[in-house]
Amino acid sequence: MIDLVGMTRAQIADPHMVIKIRDGREDEIKQCVGANYCIDRQYNGLDVLCVQNAATSREETMPHVIEKSRGPKRKVVVVGAGPAGLEAARVRNRGGMTSYVRDERYVGGQIMLAAKAPQREQMAGIVRWFDMETKRLA
Repeated sequence: MIDLVGMTRAQIADPHMVIKIRDGREDEIKQCVGANYCIDRQYNGLDVLCVQNAATSREETMPHVIEKSRGPKRKVVVVGAGPAGLEAARVRNRGGMTSYVRDERYVGGQIMLAAKAPQREQMAGIVRWFDMETKRLA
């Protein structure tokens, strides 16, 4: 029997984690990569932000879930497959739009360089999630 499970950073990275587990969608969970950006900011008296979840602490202006577009579908070409390009492709696909990420040999951009640093291998999880989501939603 478990009395308490502490998963604060995990739920900052993906506030829908429990729902995804309940629904059998574990592969869609955006994992905490241990960057500690959230904790550092909290200790300095700032809003808690997350390198994995741009909507954290910005819920009034940025939704966690992007609604599907009601407008006409348009083809969009996303040039670059770093985190920004992958997020653009993911949001467009989530909204029912068609997206293409070019040159998938370089998926991840600068994040893959950061993941090569000692004890920062988890940073590659950012790219893993984006890559899986953009392919799942394509």
